[in-house]
This record gives sequence, structure tokens and C-alpha cells, in this order.
Amino acid sequence: MYYKKIYAALLSISIFALVSCATTPFYVAELTQIQAEELFQNQNDVIQEGHIIKVKNRNAFSSDNYDIQYCINKSFYWPFRIVTAINNSTEQVNINCNGNESSIKLTYDYHTEKNPDTDEFTRESDKYISFVNHIKIKNAPDEYSFESIGHSRPLFFFMYDGFSSNNYCADNLPAVLASFTVKEKNYKVCATKMSIYLPKNKEQPFDKDAAYSEKTYSFRDFLKEKEQVFLILDNENNIFASFTQDKYLMYDTAENYPEDNSSISTTDLAFIIGLYSRIFELVK
Repeated sequence: MYYKKIYAALLSISIFALVSCATTPFYVAELTQIQAEELFQNQNDVIQEGHIIKVKNRNAFSSDNYDIQYCINKSFYWPFRIVTAINNSTEQVNINCNGNESSIKLTYDYHTEKNPDTDEFTRESDKYISFVNHIKIKNAPDEYSFESIGHSRPLFFFMYDGFSSNNYCADNLPAVLASFTVKEKNYKVCATKMSIYLPKNKEQPFDKDAAYSEKTYSFRDFLKEKEQVFLILDNENNIFASFTQDKYLMYDTAENYPEDNSSISTTDLAFIIGLYSRIFELVK
């Protein structure tokens, strides 16, 4: 009698599972790249373009083209990692475009962050790895002002989800990764592409609003996205420049900006693009 009751219970569970599968839609999802509408709406004319190149030292700089070149020198990596909030690791970044050269100082700490590639088979000792955090941009000319990237964390052994935490969704596109000020006007650097899972069969019913509002992306995911395009925008979402890992375009928006002391120039944009190319390289 006891075994008959168990058999009956298992049979009921099996029938319930079959009925549930029959009445619940089955979704076959595929990874789909979503792009910001600004990429398709940009009708501005290109006034300057070139490659973005990391060189070994300043002697490799060329002054006869519009390539943005940058190099790293005077690097110092702080060996004592207990106190991270004082940002003792530093480097100097030199940026050159068409003979216009700028120098900037970056400070940052190394912190322990959750490894974005972990799964259930990852060893416990590999679930957290070291990344750069709390990047500060220093020694910039007076007309520039930059916000720090990442957050201050006083001690090394405080775990931090930081750049690997899923804070972004498709509704955020173009997603703001950094902001800065030039001549008292505010600008932002935005990522325009991300990949999310959507039904493979487009005729399958699904909640698009829910799919687009689910936070599945991190800062670092944007930097690893295939053929990512970054935009430099003002607060009114006017597009001044776009750049990828190795190329850039500047638009006539900068040329047509009000002719006063607050105008952003192609020289300003070249400096900004070279600077954030290096910062994104650090974070990635």
C-alpha cells in the first residue's frame, strides 16, 4: 500500500509537469545585439578622422597626420595593496594628434572584484581577481574637469562588484560610461551597443519592455562588446565624435558650435578620445 501511494504521487507530478509544458510557451532565445538609435540618426558631416594608436614612447609620435597616438610613461604600481583609497598607483599618458601634444596623469588602485567569467565549476580561489578601480584624472588644463571612474574603497580586502556588476539594461542605450567638462560645458562618453537574449522566432510573443529593462550588462561588458562604438555627446545629445577601439570620427557639430569661449575644438576632442581610449584599456 505504501509503495502504491508513492507511485500515485509520482504519476501526479509527472502529469502536472506535462500539462504545464503543454500550456506554457517554449521560447528559443538567441543573443541579439541591440544598438542605440543615435547611431542611425546621426546625419552630421565628418570633418576629421583617423586611427587610434598606442605607441611605445613619445619618439614614435608623428605630427603629419590626424591619427590619435598615445603612450604610457612614468608608471608606478604601488606594491602595498592594503590601503587602496589613497590611489598610489600612477601613470603619465601622453597624447598626440597632428603635432598637438597633451599630457595627463592617472591615479588608481587595484581592488579585488568578482571574476565575470566564473561559473559553478570555478575554484573558490579564482572567483575574485584583481582589477583597476577608482581612476582619477589629474593635471589637466584648467578648462577641463573630469569625474572619477569607479568608487573609492578604503581597504583591499573589501570585496567589490564594481565594473563587473550588472547595472545597465538595453533601455539605457546610449549608456553613459564617463562624464567631463570642457570650458564649463558638460559632455559624456556613451556606449551604443550591447547584446541580450531575445526570441529566435520573432513571431513568438514576449514582453519586450521587460526584456529591455532587465539589467544584465556591466561597464566591462560594454568594453568587450563586438564592434563597440562610443559617442561623445553634450547634455542635449548632440554628437560631437564617435570612436571604436582603433578608429575615430569627428563631426561638424563641433565646427558649428557657438563661436565663443565655450566652443569645443577638434584638438579638445582628440585629447578626450585618446584619454578615454587608455582608461577603457585599463578597465577592460
